[in-house]
Amino acid sequence: MLVPLTLTVDRIKKVIKASSKYITQVTLIDVFQKEDWLDKKSITFNYILLDAHKTLTTQEADIIASQVSLAVQAIGAQVR
Repeated sequence: MLVPLTLTVDRIKKVIKASSKYITQVTLIDVFQKEDWLDKKSITFNYILLDAHKTLTTQEADIIASQVSLAVQAIGAQVR
């Protein structure tokens, strides 16, 4: 995702984790900045989904991914 420089990794991790009760872990994978991105940085995260009672379906995982996308967009991220 492409995010404003003012948006911290910790804030984004919290928003991702809060977007679904099935997200058990959020890990920062990479941060990248370019000179021509004056006020933005690229950040990549990995998150783990877990339901202790059953295996999540592909459709359920897709819904959670959409929830994550909407949540980070609400705080200023551009999902790429």
